[in-house]
Amino acid sequence: MRIIRPEDDKYKSLSTIQKQLNEDWVCSLDGCNEPVSMYTGPNADKLCRPHQTAQREYGGTGRIDRPWTFAREWTCSCCGYNPKGDEWFDHQTWDSEYHKLQAMRSMLVADHIVRKADGGGHEKENIQTLCMNCNAKKTLLHNDHRRSVFL
Repeated sequence: MRIIRPEDDKYKSLSTIQKQLNEDWVCSLDGCNEPVSMYTGPNADKLCRPHQTAQREYGGTGRIDRPWTFAREWTCSCCGYNPKGDEWFDHQTWDSEYHKLQAMRSMLVADHIVRKADGGGHEKENIQTLCMNCNAKKTLLHNDHRRSVFL
């Protein structure tokens, strides 16, 4: 995935902005009633600017509809690994701070404790943050890679 810098986004066309204002388009996330972003870019027709730039494409933390995924201060729930404290990232040459943040974010995944295929949902209690190593171990140990329905 190519990382987009928010400052490179351009304004939408005047006719599109006027339509947004006339139809009172607001952010599609629950509890957010901010106007939809006036800039181009991913989900520009559904999200306000702060939520738009929180997306992975902008080096954000991933699924913005599940803000609790990385609310554990970017720490693996199993082993405690935190990519923001990993010195390796400080010794690399990055295209931008967004590129570095995206690389750090890719070290962690949102894992369902009870798989969606087995009836688990996206609730806060069923989501944990795992590093790539712990996620791979959990997947193998619990056969999470299996299909829910065997043919």
